[in-house]
Amino acid sequence: MRLINFSRNNLLLIVFLTFCSVKANAQFDTLYAIKYPAKIGFSIFQSKPSYKIDITQKFSVDTLGLSKISYSTLTKNITGFGFFYGKISLFVGFKSPIDKDEREKKGKTNYSNLGIAITGVRLRIEASLRTYKGFYDANSVNYIPGFSDSTAYYQNSELTNRSWRLKAFYFTNKKKRFSYGAAYVNNVRQLKSAGSFVLATNIYSLRLQATTLVPVYIGQYYGEWNKWNEFNVTALTAGIGYTHTLTIFKRGFINLLLTLGLEQQHITTRSQETNKNIDIWRSQVSAYDFRSSFGFNSKAFFISIQSIIDGNNYRLTLFDVSNVYINTFLNIGYRFPVKTPGFYKEIQKTKVYNKI
Repeated sequence: MRLINFSRNNLLLIVFLTFCSVKANAQFDTLYAIKYPAKIGFSIFQSKPSYKIDITQKFSVDTLGLSKISYSTLTKNITGFGFFYGKISLFVGFKSPIDKDEREKKGKTNYSNLGIAITGVRLRIEASLRTYKGFYDANSVNYIPGFSDSTAYYQNSELTNRSWRLKAFYFTNKKKRFSYGAAYVNNVRQLKSAGSFVLATNIYSLRLQATTLVPVYIGQYYGEWNKWNEFNVTALTAGIGYTHTLTIFKRGFINLLLTLGLEQQHITTRSQETNKNIDIWRSQVSAYDFRSSFGFNSKAFFISIQSIIDGNNYRLTLFDVSNVYINTFLNIGYRFPVKTPGFYKEIQKTKVYNKI
C-alpha cells in the first residue's frame, strides 16, 4: 500500500507542475528574452560525462580512512553534433578512444546514456536512462600495499549501475524575464540579466549490483557485510532553489543554478552470501543539483561551456552511500533562417505547445 501511495504522489507532483506551466501565459518579456521561432540551429559539441559512488562504513573505527570506497568511471570524451528547432532538440555523439596506459591503470567502463528534454518559459522536463558497468576505486591508493604511479587501481569490472530519472524544474519567473533555454539550449537569447526561484521534483530509481561492492583489501572493516552485493533506491524529491543569468552587452552571459531537495527514499540492500538484508523508508535532505553555463549568444552564432553536478546522499545506520553525475559540455553552433514546415505549423497551433 505504501508503494502505491508513493508512486501516486510522484505522478501527482509532476502533473501539478505541468498544469501550473500550461495554465500560465508562456510568453517572454521581449525586453529581456526573445525566441527564435523561424530559425533552426546546428551545433558541434564535446562532453565529458562521469559517475561517482562513495561508500563510508560505520562498523569499525578507521582513523586512516582506509575503508572508504570511492568508485569512479573511466568514460570517454563524446564528440558529436546537434540541432534544435522551436522547443525540440536532438544531440548525437560518438565516443573518443581512451589512452591504453590509462585503461590498464583504471580499467574499462561500458556505459550508455539516453536523455530527452522539453524546455519552455516556466517548465523544464528531463528524462534519462543511464547504465554504467566497470568502476575503479580512487581510494585504493591508500590500501593497496606499495601503491605507486605504475600500480593499477582496484578495479570492479562487474559493478553495474542502472538508473532512470524523471526530473522537472518549474521556474516561478513571475515577470517572464528569465530563460533557462538561453543559457543551456541556445534556442532563446537573453538580452538583460534576470533570475527566478525554482521548484524542483525528481522521480528516480537507482540499482547497484556486483559480486561484491567491497574491495577484498578492506573486507575486514565491513564485518558480515564484506560480501555486500546489491543496493537499490527508489525516491521522490521535492526541492527549491534559485537561478540567475548575468548578461554582458546583450550577448555574453553567465548562469548559475542551484536546487536542494528533501527526499522520500525506499532503500533495499543485501549481502546474499551472509544473508544480511535492509529494507527501509527514509525522509532526508539528500538531493542537490548545481549547474553553470557561460558563453556568447548573438543573433546567429553561439558558444557555451556548461557543467552539471547532480547528486544524492543515503545515510543509513551501517554505512553512508552517495552518488553524483558530473558532465562538462562545450557547444558551438549557428542559427539559420528557415520556413516553418506545414506539419510543424499545426503543432505550433496546439494549446499545449503555446503554453509550455
